[in-house]
Amino acid sequence: MYSMIKKLVIGAVTALVMVSGVSAAQFNVVEDKAFLITGKIIEGDLEQFQNLMIAYPNIGTVAISSHGGSVYEGINIAYEIAVRSMTTMVVKDGVCNSICPIIFLSGENKVMMEDQVLGFHPAFTELPDGTKEVSYEATGHIAWWLGVVGVSNILVSKLFEVKPTELFMIGKNQLEEFELNIKLLKRQDHE
Repeated sequence: MYSMIKKLVIGAVTALVMVSGVSAAQFNVVEDKAFLITGKIIEGDLEQFQNLMIAYPNIGTVAISSHGGSVYEGINIAYEIAVRSMTTMVVKDGVCNSICPIIFLSGENKVMMEDQVLGFHPAFTELPDGTKEVSYEATGHIAWWLGVVGVSNILVSKLFEVKPTELFMIGKNQLEEFELNIKLLKRQDHE
């Protein structure tokens, strides 16, 4: 299963991932085999994703590359992925920060390249002076959701230890520490 989807998603989306300046997430279907989400998650993205799932009910894989976005919209997208037991993948040469790892970790099966990392931080609000302040309510929602999908309390507690202006990164060397079950792909096998 993974090899077919890897070829479709990992190799076919580089041009989409390289798009810059996109203000909202882009939702696409790759050869009727996978949903592709790229860009910032904003209000209204859940509806786009739901419409795609209605149009393509047999697709069971979501590939994602995002620097993050709306906590609540992201959790709702994550819910849709979890209740359908979908496979999630981080796009080759893509990023997965902020709300993106929350979406990614909601997959039944999770796949990423062995040299990729997931970037986490607490949810925050930006104050008028530009400073960022932790939103404990939104971070609490993230923590709750991660518990629902079986992520360990070790990772959840880390969300409350870092500043909103910093990312703590989890890569292949930290998967065991944070009790994450993610299939890692070797890059040289997929070039």
